[in-house]
Amino acid sequence: MKSVLLIFALVLKLVFTPAHAEVCADTDISKLEACSVRNYRIVDQALGKKYHQLMEESDGSTQKALILAEKSWINYKEKSCEINGNAGAEASLDKLGCLIKLSKLRSDELSYLSNGIGMFGFFSHLAFEAADDSVNREIVIEKLTSKFASSKDSYWRSYVAQNCKMTSTLLAEDQNMCVARLTFYKN
Repeated sequence: MKSVLLIFALVLKLVFTPAHAEVCADTDISKLEACSVRNYRIVDQALGKKYHQLMEESDGSTQKALILAEKSWINYKEKSCEINGNAGAEASLDKLGCLIKLSKLRSDELSYLSNGIGMFGFFSHLAFEAADDSVNREIVIEKLTSKFASSKDSYWRSYVAQNCKMTSTLLAEDQNMCVARLTFYKN
């Protein structure tokens, strides 16, 4: 139990900076849950602001694409964060942790869509792999796109398809690069 709480606290610490949320490190489940709910609200509000900002910056066809991608993402998020058979005391914490993580990633994605800047973890990973003579950047992208292609998660596949279609239009991002980038962050 304590190891689950410690891991949860560490995940939250990695996901947030102190200016945005608090680290939930209490051992009382109800206090930990209340802290996690506050953190989720912070992340969700930031995500909403980024979404509305991107909508305001976009033309009509991009807005329609953004709405479709957002609906697909919401379906993916809700399905991914369902409590499946875990009815224990930590079930709600698991769900909140999932919601926080996916909302933070979506917020980062919307920032990337807005200005083409961000997603540094993925691009740094590609640069690091490219520096290794035994690894080719295209091989890394191919492995990630193959992983996506083998996914049976229809909600994930729908989200990626909608989002990459929009990313291609907004940023002229290659389809395989987009799929690889999103798959990198999913895992």
